[in-house]
Amino acid sequence: MLLRETESQLLILNMNLVELAQFGPSIFAIACTYLIAKMFINFIKVQEKNYTDLVKNHLKSETKAKIKMEKSFNRLANTIEELLKWLKGNNK
Repeated sequence: MLLRETESQLLILNMNLVELAQFGPSIFAIACTYLIAKMFINFIKVQEKNYTDLVKNHLKSETKAKIKMEKSFNRLANTIEELLKWLKGNNK
């Protein structure tokens, strides 16, 4: 009877060692999956920031160009008005 109890205890000890041996690769796989997911999320954040900066720079440049064009159109409109006044004044 004592021999059977000792055998069953050894069997339980062996099962625990096997479970412990399988636990290591499982933890390693979970850690690798976590690190890959973390790196992917950081990559997405960097790409989003780059895209946001690109859009901001584009909008800033476009706004500057529109302001410049508006000033040019205002100068052209003023020049045309002056030309019309001059032409009307000299057309008598």
